[in-house]
Amino acid sequence: MRRKDSHLRSIYINKDMNTCLRCNTSISKSNKFCNKSCAASFNNAKRIPKIKHNCIQCGKEVPSNRNKFCSRICGWDHKKKNYSEEYIKAINRECYKRYIARRKYQTPIGEDIKAIQQFYLNCPNGYEVDHIMPISRGGSHSLENLQYLTKEENRRKSNKIL
Repeated sequence: MRRKDSHLRSIYINKDMNTCLRCNTSISKSNKFCNKSCAASFNNAKRIPKIKHNCIQCGKEVPSNRNKFCSRICGWDHKKKNYSEEYIKAINRECYKRYIARRKYQTPIGEDIKAIQQFYLNCPNGYEVDHIMPISRGGSHSLENLQYLTKEENRRKSNKIL
């Protein structure tokens, strides 16, 4: 029994001394670490290291467990290599059809599409066509909702309503 008590006593003595769990410097009673850096280092040391493996396409080392490829380009090259050209064209056609369908529902019925196209063609250099009421906020793709803005102003405006 005495051995057990002496062992517990030594644990309590160490707790009373209040030293940082990482660098063993003396600290106040309420803290476990002397600063945030020591706490982060101590917590990060416990984490399981990422397993590195090689990219399926080019063979470069990839640090993450989730990624199979080192970059998007390698992923796309792998798809090109493993899928037929007809399959990739079919996927691209389907994406384009979805884009057209979205654009179709944004343009009101009876709107002059040729006038909208002409508005885009007449856009001066250094300017972009902008929707006054953004489409993401319920605006339509109509001639009354279009304006010319400089690239900087258009980026600043984003999808805000002015």
